[in-house]
Amino acid sequence: MKHCPVCRANLEGAATCRRCGADLSRLMDVEEAARTHYRDAREAFSRGDFAAMYAHARESAAKRKVPATRRLLACAALLNGDPAEALRLWRRLNP
Repeated sequence: MKHCPVCRANLEGAATCRRCGADLSRLMDVEEAARTHYRDAREAFSRGDFAAMYAHARESAAKRKVPATRRLLACAALLNGDPAEALRLWRRLNP
């Protein structure tokens, strides 16, 4: 997270906003967990473990709702044998 979601100040890696004083440590923890699950999903893909990929992709997408996590989840759903879910997710990305 580069900017405070409360006042948009530049955070420069701090867990507390210098301008408004918002404690962002929990939010930063959630973002870090999302990045970890995203990385773990990609590693599971490279091992061919699509069930683990799907589980990690779901966790990442639940914690951080950005197009990259949704694309990963759609691919994981398809590879894990859930084409209906993959299509639903893909349509949400490409209206």
